[in-house]
Amino acid sequence: MATRHRNIIFGKGMKTRKSSIIVMLILVILVVISQCSDRHAVNFPIEYPPASASSPVWSPDGSQIMFGFAPSLKLDDTTYEIIEDSCGLWIIEPNGSSLSMFMHFFPHGPKPADWHPSANSILAKFGGHLVRVDFIDTTIQTIDFDEGVTSARFNAAGNKISAAVNVPGFSEIWVMDTNGTNAHRAIENIAWLHDWSPDDRRFAFQDSDGGLSIVDSNDTNRRQIVTGAGMYSSPSFSPDGEKIVFDMRMDTYPTDYDIYIVNTDGTNLRKLATGRYPVWSPDGSRIAYVKYSYEGEYDEGNGQLWIMDSNGTNKMQLTFVRVEEQ
Repeated sequence: MATRHRNIIFGKGMKTRKSSIIVMLILVILVVISQCSDRHAVNFPIEYPPASASSPVWSPDGSQIMFGFAPSLKLDDTTYEIIEDSCGLWIIEPNGSSLSMFMHFFPHGPKPADWHPSANSILAKFGGHLVRVDFIDTTIQTIDFDEGVTSARFNAAGNKISAAVNVPGFSEIWVMDTNGTNAHRAIENIAWLHDWSPDDRRFAFQDSDGGLSIVDSNDTNRRQIVTGAGMYSSPSFSPDGEKIVFDMRMDTYPTDYDIYIVNTDGTNLRKLATGRYPVWSPDGSRIAYVKYSYEGEYDEGNGQLWIMDSNGTNKMQLTFVRVEEQ
């Protein structure tokens, strides 16, 4: 594992408000990976339409949602174009207002991983790389694992980072200081994405047996709370630590992922929506997610960022396909 720092330059839109940093019209240019055109065509019908939004995370005060976004432009009924110069990390308010780009990056689009409890930095993934963007000293720190990182979280105190790291055949959860030092393996033999409980005592993750499991943070008392072979990913603890929301696909492609909620003791499993990347708001009242179906239509909000009440009601679309002006 290695860490690197480099300076970044923020735009003029950043200001603070109590417990969160309100970021509007911020543009951070990280690295020019390659020369690219402004658009990339997606012609329909295709087997699996790409999602425009991904991996939402809430600001600590619940006033904003950051997410990966590759906006698409509708040219006609069968042709959409990805607007490459608009790909990156975006921020939006939960009512759908104040949509603005925070960080531009293409072609390897970033995915936010977590927002620091103090709101002064974020974790994001670029391919298999983990980076920490600091809003205060305007630096970006890269925390590299040879095998790549699939998910990362701050702990509730904000002084530790957990990262799900790929190793041959499975993944492991590593815990380190927020500057990437003192890294050590905490949990062995998980399958993919994970979340850290609000009290820092447990991790939720997809286990290697194809179920959803919880384990104490010292790698003891492992228990499977949802069984059945499938893909269980994107677990998110409720703020009180009593429930987990996650997405699940029981079979192979093209079976859709559905979003479920379950008590941490494995009881009261129920479906909330079809989609991916669910994440709980800090007050526990709402869930942000990406509506996605392999057979869904862009005009119906497929692949876009949505929000719903934590019981699955009052679903509202936040991002939309752009339409070519005639």
